Amino acid sequence: LDRPMLTLQLAPNSGFYHGDLALFYVRGAKTLLWCPDAFVPESREVIRELGLRHIECNKRDVIQSLGDGGKNFLLNGVDVGHCIILPYAGRSSPLMEDIRVALMETGRDIDVVAHDFSEFGKSGAGIGCATLVLER
Repeated sequence: LDRPMLTLQLAPNSGFYHGDLALFYVRGAKTLLWCPDAFVPESREVIRELGLRHIECNKRDVIQSLGDGGKNFLLNGVDVGHCIILPYAGRSSPLMEDIRVALMETGRDIDVVAHDFSEFGKSGAGIGCATLVLER
């Protein structure tokens, strides 16, 4: 591919063990949802310099404890064009509402859906980990 490749490093002991748990790109709104606490300072700068509209999310809002040792990672979602689906046990969260408002401000009609994925969260998986998106 003739595309630039960027390397990002997760912060040690941040609670994030994969990059896709800490970053989520909403294609239709050209907006990056991300958790700065997940990355080392140099990687934070790389992300901020991408020139993308971005929403910085707080770690305590991104990692939802399920009480039995499992976790939901709110940013490990799926973008299906007109809608993004994010894992969350419960009806909604303040962060989900912030994301809805921020995406509405882009002028794009993108629905934000919370899906209770807590049974899979017990294994450390998220919606993004369990989904295969095929495009033509």
